[in-house]
Amino acid sequence: MRVATAAALLIASAGAQATLTLCEGPSGCTIQGPGIENVLLPDVGDTGTTITGETNQSGTLIDFTSTETMVVTGGGQAKLEAVDGSLGDVSVAAQDPDIGFLTFVFNVHADVTGSINVSAVDNFGTLFDFGSRDASENGQNWFTVGSLDDQYIASISISGVGITGIDELQQVRVDPETLPSGDPDVTAVPIPAAAWLFGSGLLGLIGVGRKRKE
Repeated sequence: MRVATAAALLIASAGAQATLTLCEGPSGCTIQGPGIENVLLPDVGDTGTTITGETNQSGTLIDFTSTETMVVTGGGQAKLEAVDGSLGDVSVAAQDPDIGFLTFVFNVHADVTGSINVSAVDNFGTLFDFGSRDASENGQNWFTVGSLDDQYIASISISGVGITGIDELQQVRVDPETLPSGDPDVTAVPIPAAAWLFGSGLLGLIGVGRKRKE
């Protein structure tokens, strides 16, 4: 019975998460989807710990949230900064919890050449920590987070490492999609063949054991 339970848990855990990945560049990543939209920021000078932008085609509301007070310093796709000049952390998600992203593209400028931490949460609540990435004070620092199995990104978190902060977050692009209806834990997700084989093997062993007892 314990073996059967372990097999069921293995199969369930294999299905209850997406496969998110991160690569550097705005368009060189094969994970970038075709339905990408620009996130437009509100009026220059708007401030708050939460700033709400809007995608340019579907009008999807996107919340930028930080522990610091942020300010919009450029119209359209331009710049989101901290009032004190160094944005230590920011999280981005659709305002509607039923909307996720297949792709999330962003550009940051660092206070000084250093690194940033990037992480994402999928629509099953699984955390993907991509660790630290180099971010140059000069030039563009583009990153793309995407799904390899057509599952969804629920939120993205970006933070500076150590004393290094983010000077600007800008040019965010997403492809918003309505999440599948029902309990995300039972949403159909491709289960790796290895998990099926392992589960089948355990069930076979259980059958052999029962025959021996008989």
